[in-house]
Amino acid sequence: AETVLRDLIATGASGMGSDVHDAAVILLAEALWRQHSPDARPSLVAFLNSFGASIDAPSDTSYWGEAFGLLDRIAAASEKPDPTLLPSIVAWAAQPALPERQGYAMHTLAQELHRSGRDVEALGLLEGLLQLYPAHPRASEAMRLAMQLHGAAHADVRVLELAGRWKQQFGGGGE
Repeated sequence: AETVLRDLIATGASGMGSDVHDAAVILLAEALWRQHSPDARPSLVAFLNSFGASIDAPSDTSYWGEAFGLLDRIAAASEKPDPTLLPSIVAWAAQPALPERQGYAMHTLAQELHRSGRDVEALGLLEGLLQLYPAHPRASEAMRLAMQLHGAAHADVRVLELAGRWKQQFGGGGE
């Protein structure tokens, strides 16, 4: 699979369309990760960094969710946070010019902070994500993690507010 994907990517995005190119890059990163290759994370980070990097660079992809989902899985599977990854995530989270990527980055950074025991900072990012992008594809997950962290901090009023909002926005969830 790796060879086929590398060959496909080598043909260039112009020859195949940006969606096919983006999907191939993410699939290659996943194949590398499953092979325990150290190239998996850097190739995914390079892909995410390529957006908005210049005037000619693409500014959007249909695969933000898949790219950040893979990044989340790679980070969660690591025994300890990768210090080389955090600066990229922070930069993406601070860049409002690409709002969908910014929202995904805020969610990913909040998860990393939570895994590192920095729940107050994680909550700040989650609350920011919910304020800036209430309809973001990760809003439901962000809201659930925020409820969990607020609950651990005994902020019951905020948990109830978020639970009511979650129910209104995303449904009852098994009542």
